[in-house]
Amino acid sequence: MSKNVFSLFIDGNEVKFVWAKKIKDKIKLMSLERATLKSRIEEKEVVHHGEDSFEDTFGLQFDKNESNEIQSKDNENKNIFYNLLNKYPIEKGDITVNLLESNVGFISFSNNLEKTRSKIKGNIIEEINKIYTLNLKSEDVVLVPGNNGELVAVFQMSENPVLEVLNEIRPFLERRIRIALAEVNEIALVNLINRFYSFNEDEISAVIYIGIDFSRIFFMKGNKILSFVPIVNEGYGSDNILSRLYGKIILERDESSVLEFNNILLAGEAILINGLDFFKEKFPESTVEYISSKGLDISELEKSDIDNLSVYSIPISSALKILEPKNKQIIQTNFLPKKIKEQQKWFKIAWHGLIFLIALCSALLYFIGQYLVMERRISQVEYVTTLLDEQIVSGESILTKLNSIEKSINHYENNFVSYDSLTKNYDMVSVFLKNISNNIKSTNLIWLNSLDVMKSGYSMKGESIYKSRIPTFVSFYDDYVINNVTGTKVRDKEIFQYEITGNLK
Repeated sequence: MSKNVFSLFIDGNEVKFVWAKKIKDKIKLMSLERATLKSRIEEKEVVHHGEDSFEDTFGLQFDKNESNEIQSKDNENKNIFYNLLNKYPIEKGDITVNLLESNVGFISFSNNLEKTRSKIKGNIIEEINKIYTLNLKSEDVVLVPGNNGELVAVFQMSENPVLEVLNEIRPFLERRIRIALAEVNEIALVNLINRFYSFNEDEISAVIYIGIDFSRIFFMKGNKILSFVPIVNEGYGSDNILSRLYGKIILERDESSVLEFNNILLAGEAILINGLDFFKEKFPESTVEYISSKGLDISELEKSDIDNLSVYSIPISSALKILEPKNKQIIQTNFLPKKIKEQQKWFKIAWHGLIFLIALCSALLYFIGQYLVMERRISQVEYVTTLLDEQIVSGESILTKLNSIEKSINHYENNFVSYDSLTKNYDMVSVFLKNISNNIKSTNLIWLNSLDVMKSGYSMKGESIYKSRIPTFVSFYDDYVINNVTGTKVRDKEIFQYEITGNLK
């Protein structure tokens, strides 16, 4: 008998996926995968209140194209989730998701043994709501054991956008999907450490997770949470991220009673920027290593995935939590909303209600079946139509670019023709123009009004006070034809106009 778990972990604009399987008492990692989203999943579409304008709460205007772009990226993100999940037999197992780093808070409280746990939780929720101006319910807060009998309140600030995406693509997967867990990143890391490590009660460990868009540091005493460092909104791509994290660890050490760290545990993208060597140099007396997943069957994985296994620490931990529900080393937290849990359960009815339901189903089974078939077909057609619309928009954009390129080509061709006409026979025309200038000076009292040079010929028109100057002027040319010589009276004086054509050669 085997059980499958499909873990989704969202970090910024990247989703990491783990498929784990339990065969008898052995847990096997079947596949690891990562995909890049078009935008951060928590980005929401701009809501518009008019046909041509978009407004926010404060009355600011938003560009319609910008809203369409956000909506397009949101649809592309859904397609990425759909394509990722559609590769695997998700109907044969459970799905886990994580809470985004910006959606989780932690507060430590002293454990008042005089009150019941429900009263303590009620007081903590009331205090959190005051501090953060929230309206948390009991299901939004989980109490986990901390150091020295303290309680750590872990709370969710708003709804999980990952669950919203899964709910929207659920009809198109055409398979039953069951979401079993919404896990907190930090709790997942603590569970993974407790699953594979057993520390002495006085050992201090620093856990460092470096992600795509955020980094997290927290400390453990033994196998319990000691304290959290405020979240670092920088990932492994930031300059000097290792030095910044080291500075925060030293600051936290100086402000607390911790003298030294026995263990430095690294996870996430730390392995991609050689965090091990950096922290070994900074903490030579400590044990520094990437969080181990020893004991898991990794025979199905490729070598590159095996070498970078700590990158997938959080989704691996979430999978283990589902596959080992009775493991006492694992902190049992789950921020999956109650409404989703109820939606995924079968109806529970009394025996007489069951009889009535059977009778009703017998009468309406055919019609309900037909309705569901038609509804699924309509959903599929709508989904395909949406994809086609996106392809049409993309095609129109490509056509627009092609038209622009074609116009540019025509423009350059016209320029080349003009350039060729101007530069052709350049030397011959230049010499010809120079000779005309010299000939006019030599002849004197003759003027040139127009000159056209075309290919190897020319045509010129001009005027002279004396008719005899015209033959003198044209005598400088070998191949010419006097087309016309006419006289015109100008203020009692006769002016002679002439027209000559000839060859440049």
